[in-house]
Amino acid sequence: MKKTLLLITILFVSTFGFSQTYDNSTYFISELIPSPPNSSSLINDSDNASIPDYQSDVDDGIEYFEFRGTPNATIDNDVYFIMIDGDGDDSDVGANIGKVRDAVNLSGLQFGANGILAIVVDITMDSGALGADGTLDISGTKWINPYATDLASSGANVVTIQLTASSIDWTDEDPSGDGINETLNKFNISSKTPDIGYDGSISDQSATYMIVKSTAGNPKNELVDSNEDGVLDGAATSWTIYDSVSILDDDDITTGNSEVGEFGYGKIIFVERLLSTDPLLHFDASISPTIVTLDQYPNYVARQGVKTGYAATTDGVDNDDWMAGRVNSLSYPSWKFSSNAARNIPTSLSSTNLATSTYGEVNPDFSATASIDGVFTSKVSVYPNPANEFVTISSAVEINKVEVYNLLGKKVISTSKLNNNNLDISSLAKGVYMMKLTSGESVASKKLIKK
Repeated sequence: MKKTLLLITILFVSTFGFSQTYDNSTYFISELIPSPPNSSSLINDSDNASIPDYQSDVDDGIEYFEFRGTPNATIDNDVYFIMIDGDGDDSDVGANIGKVRDAVNLSGLQFGANGILAIVVDITMDSGALGADGTLDISGTKWINPYATDLASSGANVVTIQLTASSIDWTDEDPSGDGINETLNKFNISSKTPDIGYDGSISDQSATYMIVKSTAGNPKNELVDSNEDGVLDGAATSWTIYDSVSILDDDDITTGNSEVGEFGYGKIIFVERLLSTDPLLHFDASISPTIVTLDQYPNYVARQGVKTGYAATTDGVDNDDWMAGRVNSLSYPSWKFSSNAARNIPTSLSSTNLATSTYGEVNPDFSATASIDGVFTSKVSVYPNPANEFVTISSAVEINKVEVYNLLGKKVISTSKLNNNNLDISSLAKGVYMMKLTSGESVASKKLIKK
């Protein structure tokens, strides 16, 4: 009997294999800028005024990664923020499709008092580094990340990795070929402090970003789609996946160019210019990912508010969880979204500037605010805030329902009855919460701080 049971077990495992676990309740991607636009205009954003203005063709120091979790909590061991290659270029076939290109070790890092963890870098030139002309000594020149000021005033825990660059690759990218190396093309990084596996430039363009727990060790360079079918396999089958999003371009999505497609492994996939006639988008249908088509590769993606799901629609009012869009160059840190509505979701992002107050803080929630007009907003106030025991909700119109959510998206208070307009918050732990106040068809979203 035991031998029979063992045989059945072996057959079951051999036939069906193992599968990764999805945990959608612990750690979340909050905001990603993995591929900031380059600058064709002349700039100098270093601290060295003697450097001639230059064009910039690097992501280093301008990328931004933000995560959300329980306020003040420490991230478990073996947790990584990873990037999986999904570019179906013919040169990647059999080698790089489904390869973990980057793995940033989040283990032991702590969320801030508001539940946010941000990772940025500063870059300092090593002794002997030279400018574009090959003679100007730029030793000690520093590039400070453009988010530093806003992050300093937030409640987030900010990990600023100090990078040292031994040199810079300068190139001539003027179409006229004038022979002048006017473009900063690459920082050659020689050291990272702390070294958590991030050198200021993460792989992008057709990539899936995940937060995973990998007890087998650092997953960098693992090939997790050996069948090249968009379904995770190999080492990934033992992962716990906390959150995931795919951002895919369109260069390999159509037939006729010897490419094999684009591969998305996330539970939400933003893809550029996908048509119903394009057969080469590969994904795991068994996890029912949300697929969102935009007119251009989005270089900004973020979760809305304290959402935890994977919905996204153009109007932004259907209980949406994500937003994404195309931001323009030279507008950091208050990135300006494209005026083309087809490049942004929700479309209300178009032609707007990303509020710098989002850095290190909970993001805006378009779903919660879409039905609010200015009059309704002006008639609602919540005080005191911060508060210990009670908050008073003052409104010129009747409030039908009050809901309070923690930063993991869990509803912790829900009531349709207020006692003299007071809401008892004494049972809440110290931290930051989001309040959702409903009046008829209108909804207001307020941030609440429990002392």
